[in-house]
Amino acid sequence: MSIASEFEIREAVDVDDDVAVAALMVEYLTWAHLRLHDEYAIEEPPADVALVRKKLGEYRRPRGLLLLAECNGEPAGVGALRWLAEGVAEVKRMYVPARWRGAHLGSALLDRLLDEVIERSSTIVLLDTVRFMSGRVIPTRPAH
Repeated sequence: MSIASEFEIREAVDVDDDVAVAALMVEYLTWAHLRLHDEYAIEEPPADVALVRKKLGEYRRPRGLLLLAECNGEPAGVGALRWLAEGVAEVKRMYVPARWRGAHLGSALLDRLLDEVIERSSTIVLLDTVRFMSGRVIPTRPAH
């Protein structure tokens, strides 16, 4: 399935966008914290929407880029980028809720973020991730 024409990916810039972006990021963080606990016994505090909203500036120009994907005006995905040093970017908070998966929206978000990396002539892109964030099942090592 390709991205439907009703999807729009744009830079998140105003207060209404912040509400949608923070809600998507909290959904992502809640999911990730549960998986971290279940798979690695790591305890993380619950995601706080107010704290997430407060930190959105870390992903805004000139330090980064914050994207919001929408379908018919409804939030459908988020992706962020931040610069760590000259020529070094980090992809952050990429998330597409389950109901929008399969439309290649995550790929489209990543493409937009990478376009920004290229535009700024960055040569290194980092991605902080764990096994369970893969789109495929990765077998675990057998216990010895």
